[in-house]
Amino acid sequence: MAFVLSKEAIKEIMKNADDAFELIQEIAGLAPEMIISDLKIGLAFRYGFLIAAQAILTLSNYIVIKENLGIPKNFLESLMMLKSNKILSKEDGEIAGFIVDTRNLILHESAEISTKDIKSISEKIEKIKEMYDRIRQKVEQYLTGQ
Repeated sequence: MAFVLSKEAIKEIMKNADDAFELIQEIAGLAPEMIISDLKIGLAFRYGFLIAAQAILTLSNYIVIKENLGIPKNFLESLMMLKSNKILSKEDGEIAGFIVDTRNLILHESAEISTKDIKSISEKIEKIKEMYDRIRQKVEQYLTGQ
């Protein structure tokens, strides 16, 4: 199955991800106990993470297709294809599993989110944002024809 993303859709994904990262980074400054105990803050944090993570995964698939790297079986494999083709760094490869696992945890087992999970996201959000920025930069090259 193939999917096509218009230039406008890609720009919207990136805008939403930028806004989500801004929100997550702001909330990450709070104590994990506060994030998990306050319903609105906790939901905003989790939803923001989902938007950011899904943008990374969607845009990584876009790059895999544009670079003709093959057909990944799952999101993690898509990110690993970018790492093995030097589009992402070794450090990005190490954080890729965290992004996929945390996305799945929030989507499928949100009630199981612990203070430890919130703390892990908060501690890793800067590295995740750096990875997103590299993916975004590559996608922008496609959009501008460079």
